[in-house]
Amino acid sequence: MEGVPGGVVIRTARIDATVKSIDYDTRSVTLEDDEGGEVAINVGPEAINFDEIDRGDRVTLVYTEETVVYLRPLEDLPDDGVSAVSARAMEGQKPEGFAAGVIEMTAVVTGVDLESHTAILLFPDGTSREVPVRDDVELNQDQVGQEVVIQKTAAISLSVEGPDGPE
Repeated sequence: MEGVPGGVVIRTARIDATVKSIDYDTRSVTLEDDEGGEVAINVGPEAINFDEIDRGDRVTLVYTEETVVYLRPLEDLPDDGVSAVSARAMEGQKPEGFAAGVIEMTAVVTGVDLESHTAILLFPDGTSREVPVRDDVELNQDQVGQEVVIQKTAAISLSVEGPDGPE
């Protein structure tokens, strides 16, 4: 929001490809995207349904990342930490799965540079970094000592379907 310190950035990438070849013994698969680009991938043993993949199957991979940054209200307590969730297909089905994780950390504003419109943040690991502040946000010395929350969420989903869609 204009004038409010912080912001949200969301990035998403999607890959759609076809299984061009597969080697069950070495657990490798070659994928071809819709533009003809190819990539070979080795699949670990945690992919329990690897043997359900067939040549010609369609693979969809979606990755989304959201970063939220805001000044913590002075009365709120820190909630730094990490959390995650995942799910996968039942054994015997085409591979599919989802995984997401959130990490939150708090940095402290240790200085502001009014001329360059930047703030210096001190992170929990002891490192400092000078970061730009949006032009529409009023920057002042009273912000020194305030906490900045940085929350990053990442999610990835994978699905494999037969060449004619879901079975």
